[in-house]
Amino acid sequence: MEQLESALERTNTMLQDLQDEFDEQLEASKVKELADFFAMLNSEKYGCILDELLVVRKGVDALRKSNYELPIEINGLLIMVKKLVQFVRDSHIEPMMKIDSIKEVSACDIEFCNYEGSPFDSDKTKKVRVISPGWVYKDKDLQISRPKVKEVKS
Repeated sequence: MEQLESALERTNTMLQDLQDEFDEQLEASKVKELADFFAMLNSEKYGCILDELLVVRKGVDALRKSNYELPIEINGLLIMVKKLVQFVRDSHIEPMMKIDSIKEVSACDIEFCNYEGSPFDSDKTKKVRVISPGWVYKDKDLQISRPKVKEVKS
């Protein structure tokens, strides 16, 4: 009887270990699917939708600040953009940099960026403009897309 209880306990432990491993793999799979979805949204194939959401929102904010009266016909579109931005935020997807910002960078600083410009000299820095902010899934510290930066010629 004692041997049966011992075997049952070992079997239950093995089953729990298998369940835990399955749950971990399922969670990793969900994270990968989510990251792939947002990476595709920001791919060139689909027009870098995440980047464009930021550009549109920034443009609409600028128009509103200058008291420009937006046509009522596009209010639905603006609401949709606002809701999409909220969806991205609620999904914990965040830009890594600010579009159009100017940064002083070294070759090491842009190791995880797509860089357009002349080659770096060993210890020199260059001014770059952020073309695409790059996106990261904050909860899992997972990069979805690389920032794109372009050298600013003096």
